[in-house]
Amino acid sequence: MAKIYLHCTPSPGDSDLRAWTYVLRAPQLDRTTTVLDALTALVAAHNAKFKSAIDTQGLVATRADAAVRLEKKLSQLLVDDSCELDVTRPVPQHTAASLTTVGPLLALAAKHRDRGEFRSAKALWETILRELDPRQCEATHGLVRIYMQASAWATAKAIAEPVLATAAATTASIELCLDVAECELHLRAFAPALERLAALRVSDADLVARVDRLQARLQHAAGDIEAAIETVRRRLVMSDETDLDAIALYSAIAHERGRPVEAMQMILKVLTGRAKDRAVQAQFATFLEAPDGFTHLIATLDPSSATTAPAFAYLATIAKDYSAMTGCLACFAQAVALAPAHASYALNYVHALEVVVDHAAAYDVARLFCASNPTLTTGGLACRDVAAILEAFPTLDAGRGSPSAELYWTSDGFVNVQRAGVAHQLLPEDDWDLLALFFAVVKILFLEGCGAPLHALLKLLEPLRVVYGHHLHQTTIRNEHAYYCCIAQLLCIPTPLLAFPSATGIETAKEYETVYVCGDSHTLPTAWRTLTLGTRSVRLTPALVTGLKHCRPLAMVCHDTLCLGHLRRASTFYPKRHFEHVIARLPRRARIVFLLGEIDCREGILLAVDKCRYESVDDGMVATMSHFLQVLEALVRAHGFDAYIHPIVPVLDETRHLVLRYNALLRTRVEAASFCQWLDCFDDLLGDDGKLQPAYALDGTHLHPAYLANGFQTALHRTLGSQMTADE
Repeated sequence: MAKIYLHCTPSPGDSDLRAWTYVLRAPQLDRTTTVLDALTALVAAHNAKFKSAIDTQGLVATRADAAVRLEKKLSQLLVDDSCELDVTRPVPQHTAASLTTVGPLLALAAKHRDRGEFRSAKALWETILRELDPRQCEATHGLVRIYMQASAWATAKAIAEPVLATAAATTASIELCLDVAECELHLRAFAPALERLAALRVSDADLVARVDRLQARLQHAAGDIEAAIETVRRRLVMSDETDLDAIALYSAIAHERGRPVEAMQMILKVLTGRAKDRAVQAQFATFLEAPDGFTHLIATLDPSSATTAPAFAYLATIAKDYSAMTGCLACFAQAVALAPAHASYALNYVHALEVVVDHAAAYDVARLFCASNPTLTTGGLACRDVAAILEAFPTLDAGRGSPSAELYWTSDGFVNVQRAGVAHQLLPEDDWDLLALFFAVVKILFLEGCGAPLHALLKLLEPLRVVYGHHLHQTTIRNEHAYYCCIAQLLCIPTPLLAFPSATGIETAKEYETVYVCGDSHTLPTAWRTLTLGTRSVRLTPALVTGLKHCRPLAMVCHDTLCLGHLRRASTFYPKRHFEHVIARLPRRARIVFLLGEIDCREGILLAVDKCRYESVDDGMVATMSHFLQVLEALVRAHGFDAYIHPIVPVLDETRHLVLRYNALLRTRVEAASFCQWLDCFDDLLGDDGKLQPAYALDGTHLHPAYLANGFQTALHRTLGSQMTADE
């Protein structure tokens, strides 16, 4: 039974907090999920026992002398079903430092903040508050903003309130007060936030506007719609109807009150003025994904004029980023219909269809585009040439089977061709998207097991890569190029045996046991490979999940990769939706190897720590794997999957130390879980020097399929073999 021990240690001079240990047990733990919840329970028990009147304000929880965030989930702190936290209430030293002392540090912190160097800025602000002036408003404001951008609302509020209690009414303190009210909005403490705003005395026009906007949002969130409308109208009158924040809120109210066309018109006006505002983008996506959302859009945006094609394509991209896939697909279909020769619209339509795993429709879009635009060229390759190949394969089913001829990887790094002195050239930017569309066709065919057209397609595309491939990793089509290159190289590797699904459809269910490999681009080397487990043959079937991530500008990296952080419940980014669609296609009780997390180690966790979303790399690792394992447990219960966890692959020298640490933490959690099993094949990937075995290197980013026949096959047989024997 889990227990949380809270050890109260009063600071010198603190006569209210008593030295005492409070233990949280079930059933209290059923209602206690975060550190703040635990502190709230502690305060209630402390006040009842000692007749005191303390509250959670100013309380600090630490573990091993390290501060613990108030939002931290207690489940992430448990070790052997228990956790011990030290609780104290530091007494601040009221010694204000002069502006001469603090000013240079504030300026340096601001410079770090503006560069996105949040950890450096945070350290400076904390130094000011700890060593110079614990009531310094600007430093407090900076620190509060750090925690707000990390969605640590309770922590941000707890830092600000002691300073606000004694601060004079200055612009800085008013800004801080507004931030606390914003935190209370997210914490759903609407009444205190509204009282806080009502107590403000503000004359500056910009601050008055900010107070009104926040007040209206609070009133709306609290359900006082009439008051919110009155505040919004006042704001619109004062701004001569130019206040975009007020218009955005008004549009939300209109949508809720059954006026969706009017709401769509208003949010489009706001989006025109705030094209990069993520809150506005999300609101538009919500309207578009609502019932009849696309109908409401075309009531505002002319669906018959070619001049609106760019607008439909742009809105589709926004909708995709927020997983509004029904509206996204409708917008891309409209853009393609209005501009049928525009390769970029067709390419992005194909990618959107990939998100919902409608590969058949994506293939049709690309095939029909090539057939409809025969004279369109990229690097001298015409659509008619690609269309001529695809004509023999009108559907994906028609393309099942193996490539029609042998493919081999030459010493120059191409398929069946040598560079042979061919001069490099730069592909014109206008040609990029069409080439990317051809690359995307190869990817779709490979993932669907349609090998028959691939030899002919590679024969057309490889000469272009000889000439132009040297710089494509620096372009906007680097993702499509990277996938194509990886697939092309994999097609040239004969062992373990590549066994595409049969073109005749006579393949028996018993010929191969199917094991799905679900994950990011690291699933590609496993795709369609066959292994022998005892007396049974297994075919690894790809269940690829992609999602846009930034990649190193000078490296060939498949950056369309699912980050484990995307699986958190609050995420609306489209990789999460893609993951859900991929999982929905898998049969009940499927055997699935999950191969995820490399991008978290490569960039995701370090970036999140730099932005102060996590206090440490370990915290980031634990949080991301917790998201994944929670999702996986629910999937196993719902679908009866047999789930196996593949270690994160140690391909990159620069991040191998992170991979080692992540795998150690992940393995411990997986082995303690009842719903998944660990595939113990990591040690086989490394040589005696701790580096990746040379035989397992492919393209600098992915593993060579050779690893499958060694440690992976052994681990899979050890974990799965007995179960397969029992199923016979």
